[in-house]
Order: sequence, then structure tokens, then C-alpha cells
Amino acid sequence: MITRRLTALTVGLFLSTALTGAVMAADVEQPYTHDWTGLYVGGHIGWGSIDLKGSYQTEDVIPGFDFLDGGEGAFKLDDNGILGGVQAGYNVQLDNIVLGIEGDVSFVNWDEELTNFEGEQVSFDTDFIATLRARAGFAMDNLLLFGTAGLAWTDTKFEVDDGDGGGNATGKVDLDDIGFAVGGGAEYAFDENWSIKAEALYLIFDDKESTETLTDDSEIGDFIKLEDIFIARIGVNFHF
Repeated sequence: MITRRLTALTVGLFLSTALTGAVMAADVEQPYTHDWTGLYVGGHIGWGSIDLKGSYQTEDVIPGFDFLDGGEGAFKLDDNGILGGVQAGYNVQLDNIVLGIEGDVSFVNWDEELTNFEGEQVSFDTDFIATLRARAGFAMDNLLLFGTAGLAWTDTKFEVDDGDGGGNATGKVDLDDIGFAVGGGAEYAFDENWSIKAEALYLIFDDKESTETLTDDSEIGDFIKLEDIFIARIGVNFHF
């Protein structure tokens, strides 16, 4: 999990630094000066990761023998991969300071499942991530360096199958939590209408749901918790 976090942050910082460095190194005698005020829409592509943790049949746990070792008890679920989506926002420029708001939706196909020696299975599936964030940045002609913070949502579903095939054998719970998003990046305007950006976001969630009634084998103390999501992406915006 730590490795994925560092990878996401490193990729995001690399993209932002690379974009900034390329702009600063460009030999342009008369750079176009961009006014960042106004509405914009665009699309993006990138990479991200998600982490969840939980417990199943908590009361039957043998010390040191959890779900990951084939038994019951504690487990972790995670996945990572590409994402793509759209964004829209509005900026106001005051001298070199740019203030704005941006909303976005990223579509993903993240999932994982674990099965223990009794055939019991825990799994999750995530379809999309959305954020609504304030942005504050410093403009140097065409180049904008910014930080961002706001709200985050995700559509994640958790499922348990007790492997028995009868009665209350399966159960699902939605983890549609509101979390907090923070990050930063860089954006460069080619002309009056078009810009390219690179950014990294860290999405923090704290949605812990009881799963003690999901199946016939579920017990008091069983739970699932969505922890965090990391995103690194590049995008293109059209400015009106």
C-alpha cells in the first residue's frame, strides 16, 4: 500500500515537474500571455489506486491466522490501474493569483476478490470517482502552478459470499462515502483556448460499514472500510 502511495505521488509530481520544466526551458522570444479568467471544460487520463480493509467471521479468528492466510478474520483489498474522465471549472485571475473551482469525474474498473480455504469470498468493485475542489495558484504568463482541495465521492461496492450456496449466502453493501481531496499540479496554456495540465490527488475516506448481517456466517464485529484513493493524471482543457 505504501509503495502504491509513493508511486502515485511520484508520478504526479514527475508529470507536474516535467510540464513546468518543459515550459521554462522552451526558447520562446515572445510568449503568449494567457488570461486564466473564465469557464473551461476538458478531459483527462491517468493512473490511480484504491485501498480497503475489513474483517469477516471476526469471532472465529485464530490468532495469527487471518483471511489472507486462508482463514477468517482480517483482510485487505486493493487495486490500481488506468482511469479517464472529464472535468469543468471556472477561474478568476487577480494579478498573478488565480482562484477557481473545478469538478471532475474519473471512470475506473478496479476490483479484487479473496477466497479462503472454506470457499468464503470477499470482493469489491469501483466504477467511478468524482471530486469538487477549490483551486488556488500562481500564474507566470502561460504557466499556472496550483494547489487544490475539496470534496471527493466514489461508487464502490463490497460483497461477501459465504460459499454455502443456500439461505442468506451473499450480501452487498455500498461504500458511497463523501471524502476529502487534496493535491496540486501545473497547467500550461498554448493559446487563448487550449491548455494542458498535470496533477496528483490524494482522496481520503472514512466510510466504515458493519457487515455483521450480510450472510449467515457473518458475525458481530465484521466490517468493511474504504480508506484512500491516489490519482496521477494529465488533461487537456478548452477555455471559453
